Amino acid sequence: MTAGREYASADLSERTLHEIYLPPFTAAVVAGTAAIMPAFNDIAGAPTTANAPLLRGWLRERLGFGGVLISDYNAIAELLNHGVAGDIAEAAALALKAGVDIDMMSNAYAKGLPEALRRGLVDMADIDASVRRVLGLKERLGLFDDPYRRGAPGFGATGPGASARRELAREVARRTIVLLTHARGVLPLSPDIRRIALVGPLAAAPREMLGPWASAGRGEEAVSILEGLEAALPGRQIDSAPGVDIAGDDTRSISAAVDLCRNAEVVVLCLGEAASMSRESASRADLGLPGRQRAFAEAVLDLGKPVVALLTSGRPLTLPWLFERADAVLATWFLGSEAGHAVADVLTGKFNPTGKLPVTWPRRVGQAPIFYSQRPSGRPTKIGGRYSSSYLDLPAAPQFPFGHGLSYSGFTLHDLQCDPSCVKAGESIEITVTVHNDSGGGGEATLFLFVRDLVASVARPVLELKGVRKIVLAAGERGQAVWLLPVETLAFIGPGFDPVLEPGRFEVHVGQSADPAEFLTGVVDVAQ
Repeated sequence: MTAGREYASADLSERTLHEIYLPPFTAAVVAGTAAIMPAFNDIAGAPTTANAPLLRGWLRERLGFGGVLISDYNAIAELLNHGVAGDIAEAAALALKAGVDIDMMSNAYAKGLPEALRRGLVDMADIDASVRRVLGLKERLGLFDDPYRRGAPGFGATGPGASARRELAREVARRTIVLLTHARGVLPLSPDIRRIALVGPLAAAPREMLGPWASAGRGEEAVSILEGLEAALPGRQIDSAPGVDIAGDDTRSISAAVDLCRNAEVVVLCLGEAASMSRESASRADLGLPGRQRAFAEAVLDLGKPVVALLTSGRPLTLPWLFERADAVLATWFLGSEAGHAVADVLTGKFNPTGKLPVTWPRRVGQAPIFYSQRPSGRPTKIGGRYSSSYLDLPAAPQFPFGHGLSYSGFTLHDLQCDPSCVKAGESIEITVTVHNDSGGGGEATLFLFVRDLVASVARPVLELKGVRKIVLAAGERGQAVWLLPVETLAFIGPGFDPVLEPGRFEVHVGQSADPAEFLTGVVDVAQ
């Protein structure tokens, strides 16, 4: 999007569209998805809601999608704002002709389609086709027999199975937490610690834990970080104060909160964004901490106490100063109704963290967009090299690579095997790697399989993710991770935008993240 703003125009190449953005939709259609929503924005001047070549041509005709297309909120009426329709009748006709079946909230179909029909902009056959798709979906969902079943009494947080749902929410939440940095063995918290300072504007903010768009969550039922730690550590003194607001310039409460930290054995510093900052229409130009949180955090860090920082946010935050100074930093995102219990489980060691970053984490906003699957440059990054793809003021490498996430256990990889080493179309490659838990506690290792096509008719990314494996190992135990990789997964979108499998040499990389420094590497040749 232009300048990273919500709803702004996007200008991307056909190759990027077909290689990056369309494959997930292809997978969804193959899996049997019932409905798809076009985006608000335009792509190179063509608003997606009216993009007939994309929706009707590629999605319906080429891919064979027979389900329902529903517009985003008011998107059909907003075709007037895009400047591709002169009135509501034209807007309705453009969307219907593109294959959009349901008009969400703009009333463009109700107001515009009768006039569009009179003008000959649409045919009754177009309307009938959309109506049939909508009625077919309702029938498959059983809505003609029981239209209000999801609104029945007892459905939700207090009905049958509520405790199981909360336990599932807790499990999902603690698996979501990513241990970004860990120095000096501060975690898990020692059972000998008797006094903890839990400070920061997110420490006792249960409603913020739900994050944006929490349609089923209730703020009054969410567990705050303070409540979670108090429940997990009975008999400990936990002093808590916000210090500052999430946003705003008031610093009058900093000194009182810092005094609490001064008397504590360890500080848990709860920083980040409000839930409303990560929802739709919440773009930020600065990826640092909002308000005066940095001033507060640095005052706490200056005490020299052990500090564990928890980052509540919906996006990576560029905080190199915090990663350098805090003893541990965890990305806790917006964890939902069981947030406090999940955080406490990880901090106390009841749960050994397993979370991995789903995105590459930049050092500064100027690095964005940053991702592991970049294409090779004719002048690749070279530290100290003037005429290379680099920055004058910071390293080109990210703060944390895709897949990064530490554990209280430690794992090493050995003996990568690719069998056979020479294959052809229709065959598969068995890739195995030995994993050793060389720590004193059991844990779960996550392994990523990447490939690189070294020479192709179209320059290929330096890394392409082809598989993920998890393996649970006791202390000192060894195990093996295995992938069976069909040769066809090495195909790519060729010069004519059709899949091609070209002969040649491929590098195979296995690691615990997208950091090349930690890879085990093998090679496979694809024969003609």
